[in-house]
Amino acid sequence: MNPPIVFSIDDNYFYPALVFLFGVSRNSSREFRVVLAYDPEKLSKENVDFLTSFAKDLGLKLEVFEIPTTSGIAIDGHVTSVTYARLVMLDLFGEPFIWLDVDLLPLAKWDDIFDQIHANDFAYATPEVKRRGYRENYSVEPARNGKVNQARVRVGSRYFNAGVMYLNTNKWSEVSHPESWRQLVEKADEYGFQYADQCILNYLYADTYKEFPIEFNTNADTKQFVATARILHFDGPIKPWQTGRNIFYNLRNDRAKRVWTKSEKEFQRYVKKLTRDQIRKIDRAKKRAVKFSIPRQVILQIPQSFSDSVKKLFK
Repeated sequence: MNPPIVFSIDDNYFYPALVFLFGVSRNSSREFRVVLAYDPEKLSKENVDFLTSFAKDLGLKLEVFEIPTTSGIAIDGHVTSVTYARLVMLDLFGEPFIWLDVDLLPLAKWDDIFDQIHANDFAYATPEVKRRGYRENYSVEPARNGKVNQARVRVGSRYFNAGVMYLNTNKWSEVSHPESWRQLVEKADEYGFQYADQCILNYLYADTYKEFPIEFNTNADTKQFVATARILHFDGPIKPWQTGRNIFYNLRNDRAKRVWTKSEKEFQRYVKKLTRDQIRKIDRAKKRAVKFSIPRQVILQIPQSFSDSVKKLFK
């Protein structure tokens, strides 16, 4: 039996979650469950019910799993209970799962990811060095407040992106680490962690995780890998549904832009077959997603090579 696919969102990510579920369904040929991990303070019951109904219409088996509100340090200005959902699920879910962020597109044969997993392994992920085509080892770059990121020190050049992961809950208690993940949240500043739970996961799984091939977590900015992507990931502060198509085109490579545009058009053709009320609901969700502001802390991470006029759009 394949492990379930788990994702988590708040109300601001409701629209991309619909596009995500559409891709999960339309580009797969295997049996699996999908689990929405949600905090009722961050995702409305109306949106939970809509996602459940929408998934059922797509032929997906969607389950909902309520997670408790998780307090933590606001590392980069957009940290909520949803940010730590992966770690909460490791504590509470009780079975191994594949985690997928919703800022990605599951493309043709994405579900071949199930063939990559050996059930007894601790975890799987894709190193950033490979995803971005880097050659250098950037494991000890300065991080917050000039402090070296201890996650990068510990994992070295195998520092991974956490947007696509296999997490074995049966092995969770065996992960060798001196502190629990909640204690690491409290020490995030001291340890120079940059990316909330991603750094924590790297710190904890440094010695035990195995690698997914890059086609199962392809960075949308890496031109040489997009053509072979099974899962295309729009990680980073700029999302295609937030910025407007023209701005997005200035910031992503052409092939990735075409993939997003094609996928969204296919989704919109499907939406036209829904009821009038459902269409209105999705239209409102898209408008909210586009207007959703990006925190200033994130804007400061946008490379200086981008024009000031682009940055102003996010203020």
